[in-house]
Amino acid sequence: MERYFEEGIVEEADTIEELAEALEMPELTDTLARYNEMAEAGNDEDFNREHNLEVLEAPSYYAIEVEPMIYNSYGGLVIDTEGRVLNEDGEPIRGLFAAGEVTGSVEVQEGLKYTSGIAQALVFGEIAARTAMDEME
Repeated sequence: MERYFEEGIVEEADTIEELAEALEMPELTDTLARYNEMAEAGNDEDFNREHNLEVLEAPSYYAIEVEPMIYNSYGGLVIDTEGRVLNEDGEPIRGLFAAGEVTGSVEVQEGLKYTSGIAQALVFGEIAARTAMDEME
């Protein structure tokens, strides 16, 4: 993280209001206030989260611009054609499903070129969801 400060790409402020002003994001102050209210109540009305709701208060606030990146993995969980995670013996682990990059690239396992994992997430995500619903019945 020190490198980012040295490069001058980190915005630092003593208060959230100062940070919002520096970033020209006036809604940031209200957004944080709303989040903190929901965190105190233990009820995230915006995203229905129930875990890791913590009031965000700090002696200083920081912002850094980030760009989304696609990271590739060629290892990971082994799944069957129904999206079930397999154990070391090749047997499905009851109630455990996976899709996307965590599966370690189905394309590579099949000898094909690697995509970003997005196609795997979409295709196997739907397959795994259908399998899970079928197995719940």
